[in-house]
Amino acid sequence: MLEQEKIAVFDEFVEEEASVLEIARALSRQSDGDTLEQLQDWIAAHSLAQAKAGTLGFYVDEFGAREVVACTVEEAQARFAEGEIWSLQSNIMLHVFQAD
Repeated sequence: MLEQEKIAVFDEFVEEEASVLEIARALSRQSDGDTLEQLQDWIAAHSLAQAKAGTLGFYVDEFGAREVVACTVEEAQARFAEGEIWSLQSNIMLHVFQAD
């Protein structure tokens, strides 16, 4: 999958404030050469770079919770490294959104 194609899919899901898991699954369905792990690594690197540039933000949503919690770039980076956010069985979801 070309870089521009990944960015287009990523941006489409950012508009919906999708979770990074949803973005990874969408990219995986459309990718013909990248593994899921490679796509997850790309999503982490791309979204963290965008967040550091001030164009994206993160929030954490816990299944069943009524509120979402803002997440710093450092907290998001830790969640990417932990890997729980990539599991379908996890109750924790990391979302990306356009920063104002």
